[in-house]
Amino acid sequence: MHGKGLIFSVANESTYKNKVFKNTGTMAGVSDLIVVLNGKSIFIELKTETGIQSEKQKEFEIKVKQLNQEYYLIRSLEQFKNEIDRQSRTF
Repeated sequence: MHGKGLIFSVANESTYKNKVFKNTGTMAGVSDLIVVLNGKSIFIELKTETGIQSEKQKEFEIKVKQLNQEYYLIRSLEQFKNEIDRQSRTF
């Protein structure tokens, strides 16, 4: 990866069902990863080739895009690597 960045995972929807996490502000549908790279945040949902976003995940994607942030549905390690590499070269 070119430049400096930070990638971290977020407690996913299955964890949201646990009342302890729900009470701490975890949001159902939040993306699997948040990437901070070159001064911007990128939200990434990881799915298999046939995986389908839940309604909560679709709602989260809409909210992210309404805030003029980037959201990507990634279906392979190669696609992930390519997107991170592309994003790291945008600045």
